[in-house]
This record gives sequence, C-alpha cells and structure tokens, in this order.
Amino acid sequence: MAYCKVCKEEIVEGSKFCIKCGTPIEAKEKEVTDVEQQQGEVGIVQTMNEENVPHLTEKAVLENKGKKKSMKKLLVGIISAGVVGVLAIVVTILIVSLNKTAKVDIGSFILVEYSGYDTIGEATVKVDEDELIEAVADSLEKDEDDIADGIRKLVESFSYEISDNGTLANGDKVKIIVKFDEEMAEECKLEILNASFSSKVENLQQLTEIDPFQYLKIKFEGCSGDGIVSIEKDITSEVVKDLNFVIDKDSGLYNGDKITISLEESESKKGLELGYKFISMNKEYEVAGLTSFYESLYDISESKMTVFQNVALENIQEEYKSIEEYAVLSDLEYVGAYFMKDNQSNENNILMIIYKALVESNNNDFENKDIYIPVKMNNLSYNEDGEFNGEMADLHKIRVMQKDYRLLGYLSNTELFWQEIFYYAEGENADNYIVENTEGVSELRDEAYIYMASKFDTEAFEEENSQIYTLVKEYIDVAYVQLDINKLTLLVDSIENINLENNKTKQAYTESYENIKCYKLDNVVLNACVIFVSYDVKIKGVDTLLPAGEFFVLKYDTNEKRYLIHNMFEVEDYSEYLSIQTNVIAKKLSDDVQERYENAIASDVVLYSMFKNR
Repeated sequence: MAYCKVCKEEIVEGSKFCIKCGTPIEAKEKEVTDVEQQQGEVGIVQTMNEENVPHLTEKAVLENKGKKKSMKKLLVGIISAGVVGVLAIVVTILIVSLNKTAKVDIGSFILVEYSGYDTIGEATVKVDEDELIEAVADSLEKDEDDIADGIRKLVESFSYEISDNGTLANGDKVKIIVKFDEEMAEECKLEILNASFSSKVENLQQLTEIDPFQYLKIKFEGCSGDGIVSIEKDITSEVVKDLNFVIDKDSGLYNGDKITISLEESESKKGLELGYKFISMNKEYEVAGLTSFYESLYDISESKMTVFQNVALENIQEEYKSIEEYAVLSDLEYVGAYFMKDNQSNENNILMIIYKALVESNNNDFENKDIYIPVKMNNLSYNEDGEFNGEMADLHKIRVMQKDYRLLGYLSNTELFWQEIFYYAEGENADNYIVENTEGVSELRDEAYIYMASKFDTEAFEEENSQIYTLVKEYIDVAYVQLDINKLTLLVDSIENINLENNKTKQAYTESYENIKCYKLDNVVLNACVIFVSYDVKIKGVDTLLPAGEFFVLKYDTNEKRYLIHNMFEVEDYSEYLSIQTNVIAKKLSDDVQERYENAIASDVVLYSMFKNR
C-alpha cells in the first residue's frame, strides 16, 4: 500500500496526484503480478506444437491430445481472468476520478493589503483567482476553462471578517476569517482548508501631530458687558478649514471673562482621516479688547436692546406725566432705532429709540394726533455690573399756538428724519458719522424724500391743501403784480409789517410769477403752519426766468374757517417761526432755490447786470 510523502494520505492506485494535497506522485517499478506470471505460462504453452513432440503410440497420441485439450481450456481460463482484473482496475480509477475533490489552503491564494495611517489603518482582502483556478485544475486534472466560471462565482460569494479593521497599527496581528457558500464549493469539487488565518499589519503611514487651535484667530468685538466672540479659521489649512469648533459662551462678554473653545470627538476623526492627530481638543481664552462704548448698532445684543427700549419708554412716560394736564399718551408702540457713531471719537455715539403713540388733549387745545417720539442716549455703554451708562437727551418739544410747550416729539416721521437724522446721515457732516438703523425705520429716509417731493408737486399740494395754495398764489399776484391794497387786506391778518415800497420796486420789473410751488411745514405747531414758496419770476423784457423763494406763516382763523397770511406783529407768540429758517428742511429748500437763482443769473447777461449785487 502506498502513501503520499507530504500529507501521508493513502494513494489511490493509478493516481498521478495526491487527492488531498495535490502533490505529484513519482513513478515506480511495478512488481510482477500473478496475472503476468499466468500470461508467461500461456506463452510457453503456446510455443509448443506437435512437431516438437516425439512420436508416440496411438494410445499415447490419444492421451497427448487429451492433455493438449485440457491445456487449452486452462489457458483460456487464465486469459479471461486477466482481462476481468484489468477492467476492474480501470473502473475503479474512473470512479475515483469522478468523485475526486481538490483540497485548497485558501490562505495561500489570498492577498491582504493595508492602507491609511498607523492606529487607524484598514485591511482589504482579495483572492488571486487565476492562481486558484490553475491549482484546482491541476488537482482535478481538468482544463482551466472548464472550471473557471464556477470558481469565479464561488469567489464572488466570499465574505471576510477582519479583526479590529479601521483601528489597525503597524505590527498588529490581524485575524481574517473567510466565509463562503459551501454548496457552491461542493459543486466546484473544491474543499477549502484553513478558512481562518492571521496576517501582520505593515506599511501604514505615520500620523502628523498638530495643535488645531494654532490655526484660529479669535476676535472679541463690541462693548464690554455686551461683547461677542467669533472664530476666523485659516482656510489654507487643509484640516482646520472644515472643522467645527464649539464656544461655551459667545455673547454678553466682559473684558477679563474666560471662554473655552472645543472640538467634539467626531471632529478628531476628520483629522485622522487626513493623517493628523490633534494634540489638544479644547483651549481656554481670556476676553480682551472690548471697547468701553458701543461702536455699532450690531454691537448691541437683542437682550441689551430690549433694556434700552425699556429705558426709553420709562423716560417718555415720565416726561409726559409732567404735562398730563395738557396731553395724554396712549397706544405706545416701538418703531425702531438709529445709531450714529462719530468717526472722530471713540466715545461719541447716539442711540435713538423711536416710539409712536396717540396723543390726546385734555383741554381741546389740539386734535388727537399720532406722534413720533425719539429718545436719544448719548455716549452709550454698559458697565462691569451690567448697568446702563449714558446721557439721556431731552425730548423734542412742540409748541401749541400761544401756549407753552405742550407736546414732546414730532407729528410726522418725515419731520423726525429731517430734524434728527438728516444731519448725521446726509448733511454736511455726514462723512464724519456712521449711521445705522433697524428694519423698523429702514424706510424713513425714502418716505421723507417722497413726502418732500409730493409737497412740491403742484397738483398734489392743491388737492391736499387747496385753500393754502389759493391763498399763497393770490397773495403773490396781489402783493407783487397788482399791488391792490384792498385785495391785500383780505389775504392777511394785518398789513402793518408789509413793506409796500419794496413791493412797488418788485412790481416795476415783474411781469408775472410762474411755477408756484409750496411746501407745508405743518408739524411745527398744530393750529398754524409755515409755508415755503418757490416760484419763477418773469422779468419784463427777459426770457430767462429768475428762481425765487420765501417763507410765510399761516394762521388759521377759527371764526372764518380759513387761513390768513400772518405778518409777525406778535413776535413773542411766534418766536418759533423766527428760527424756522434754521430748520433742516427749510435750509435744504432755500439752498435749492439759491442754487437755481445763481445758475440763472450766470447764464443770462441781462439778469446778471440787474441782480449781480443782490
């Protein structure tokens, strides 16, 4: 009996390879079998013939013939037995060949590759299919093409369990378990051995240690007590630019406060994937550099703005309480806020909180009116105790005709803009200020300009103030063209202060007045108004029109239910109007007329000679 010299498995007679391990079997001389001996004897008998036999008696001959016959029978029997033996061996070989299974150490055909970084490495496994197919074909004594498809499908069914995959370090021993479809392996005449084996981790790259916080720029902004912090990342850093940092406190900061900026554990993985190991995951910073005064509207947090709104509201209620016998406020509503910062000073700032309310008269001095009340806080700051610091400005006062100041605020939001904000936003000193506003008052400027433009629209003004427009137009025509004293007395409350000589001078060279436009400053007082009139004078004999403008005070006569031109004979009652030309709106209107006047004179030689010294 023969055995494989490698795995000691019994060798099936006639096999060229070991059925267990596939080792080729060396050829050996075979011993002479009984069949061969019998075949030899038959050969000897076959060489004998009658010619070689000596002559014999008849009896002997007969006996000899009987012996030959017996010998032939014996020879036939021996030959038949040999053929049957050979056939049995061939059948046995065919049966063994048909049931043969290739035994494969699968680990010999698996390639393990390692990628990534030390301590976070990963293993990938793949089978060398070509080598496996070749080995199985040799073992089964089959053509490779006949078994290739089956082997490849079997390999596709493979799955792998890899110990600690994703956290591998150089030098680790990794256990790999191959799982496969056993039925499919049986169909492929394949017995898989050593489906569990180990491999040593190697060739993983080394991690680079960095401090992610060295790539951050921490900015503290705002006023101490209401400061905020922001993070600016170095976008040139491949790893830091995509990290998410968490701040434990990012608002309401004072100089000297301590804050902590941290990275979550999940962010550490981002760094590892790029080959970086963070040496720190959090860092403490001390708040510094916050100003003592607010420098922007956006420095004021929502919570602090609420505080300032309440301060303003309390101030309004307190001031109106002192005049409650004349006026009562109701329906107070926060509108919005403006912030003005002087570029030339770190301290000079103004926060203007604007409220709207309904004001009612207890003595019927005026009709119920909506009123806009700006509360100004100058040099605004917050101290270390969280208390409000700043100077509270006086509320704007409105005078009721022939009365003391009875109202605080403005009777229109447009007047509020021209009086309180224009100087900082668009006046001659606008370059020295930063002006910011909340959404609630964002349309204030546009509304103010639209309102002013509408007042210079003749049709719009006539429609809204037809009585005033008619009065002004008649007055200019009567006083400067017709110079009819009787008609004039019907248009004014007194002619005592009218300079008739000056009117005669104008009449001498004036042909007519055209393009009369009015602007009503009706929010200075409640039962009188100031009208600014612009018009073009047609000088006799000159084609170029000469722009002009002037102010009138109109007093409403409650008995006659109409307006009259007031000639300021009671100065003490109309002191408010004496300074009207310093009003922002009035100045803008008169400046516009003055500019057009100078352009007209410069463009016409006759006008220049007549009015160059005026």
